[in-house]
Amino acid sequence: MRRFEKKFVLGEKILLSGLILALSLCACVDYIKIAEDNTLGETFRFAPVIDTKHLSPHPSRLYETISVGKNCHGVVFLVPPIQDRNKKDRLYYLWFLDNRLAGPRSIIEPEARSSAVVSLRIDQQFLLSHFETKIPGNFFGRTHVVEFFVSDVDYIIPESRLPNEAKKSNEDYAYWIVSFSNDPC
Repeated sequence: MRRFEKKFVLGEKILLSGLILALSLCACVDYIKIAEDNTLGETFRFAPVIDTKHLSPHPSRLYETISVGKNCHGVVFLVPPIQDRNKKDRLYYLWFLDNRLAGPRSIIEPEARSSAVVSLRIDQQFLLSHFETKIPGNFFGRTHVVEFFVSDVDYIIPESRLPNEAKKSNEDYAYWIVSFSNDPC
């Protein structure tokens, strides 16, 4: 009985090997080269990518309160050059503070993408303009979220991060959780 089982298993292996060989000789393998300039149309769209390890200040290091009182410099949030495999894409970006748009929608042109460092300075002057001349009394003493969004499709309603739905958009984002104080420097 065992001799029959060994022959059967050996026969299965030979049959399987023969089938794989036959398929490889008969099969046709085709591939599509993905063009970096997106000449194949909208089929191959890649999302822009933020290298989060080079964000400044790094989100994991914001454990101290940032002073934005009198004579303080505040803090500058920096986003390193953003990568996008679609070399001709314009990139559109937005900054938010506590889910509220913190400036106009801005653009990074394709030719400037490799050197564009995007920044947002939050200091007393910024907060006064952001809140329209008066910083709310409950602003200090609680945490806040600073967000950065980047897309390869323009935002129709930047305040809501709503991209143009006629085109498929790809997006990346980064965020910081921060605390501010009104202490003078």
